[in-house]
Amino acid sequence: MPRKKTYSEVKLFYSIVVGHVFDLSKVGPEDRPVAVLERFEREDQKVAARALRIGVNDVLGQIAGGHVKDLRKLQRELTEAGALSLSDMLASHKARIEKVVLRGKVRNDDEFYLLREISESSEISEELHDRINKLLDTYEFG
Repeated sequence: MPRKKTYSEVKLFYSIVVGHVFDLSKVGPEDRPVAVLERFEREDQKVAARALRIGVNDVLGQIAGGHVKDLRKLQRELTEAGALSLSDMLASHKARIEKVVLRGKVRNDDEFYLLREISESSEISEELHDRINKLLDTYEFG
């Protein structure tokens, strides 16, 4: 079983990856994702941890969907910073998705958003897309 990642490790990963996934050039410094996350940290650590999970799921979904041009450059930056590897994070992301799909039930909002992100991707089969949408509908509408 893989070692549980610490908040600091995941935050370092996110702080590097988010700039590769989203164009932050038009976003003021105080409104950039890591700055917002740090405000949450000062106010409520539980809220910050949830926001980080959502943010990481979002960037990993974008990467898995092929929305990052230079993955080698990104991995090099992660390695140089001593951050978690992209391949390990993508594998964990995929495993979380598979766990929910195999279980056949979305248990909470975090799982809902995890599946919703992947359901919007064109990188999944029609069959998986249909299964995920059924799970999302059941969670959202009962």
